[in-house]
Amino acid sequence: MNAAFDIAKLLSAFGVPVALFIAIGNAMWQSHLQRRQLKVSLFEKRFPVFVTLREFLVGGDKTVDQCSAFLRETKQGKFLFGLAFDGFVNEVYSKAHRRRSLNEMLKNGQQPNQRHLDELQSVEEWWTAAFTVAEEKFGPYLQLPK
Repeated sequence: MNAAFDIAKLLSAFGVPVALFIAIGNAMWQSHLQRRQLKVSLFEKRFPVFVTLREFLVGGDKTVDQCSAFLRETKQGKFLFGLAFDGFVNEVYSKAHRRRSLNEMLKNGQQPNQRHLDELQSVEEWWTAAFTVAEEKFGPYLQLPK
């Protein structure tokens, strides 16, 4: 009977550490699940903003209304992606306006000088590369864990 009492005492002594180990494991698992849920929630907010950026970068000249709508629809991106996104959006907006004004000068029959043509070429090259730059800079924010 004494041996059974010693075994019961020994088992009860291990009960507290085992319960503590289970509680710590449960807390770590809950923390993991909450981080994953946060990433999913952020993805759901980030993705439409990113798609708006990508769609704006595709295609030709943008109207003033399209530029204003683009700015409105992407301004919350600085809170979702960081300040770098806001800077990139502002640069896209600026380049879209400059691209439109340079193309309008050519359409209105004004004789283009070399400086304007060089600037238009520079803006067009930037615009072409901007799609890839956006993917590289902000695509990792949209990666979900497995």
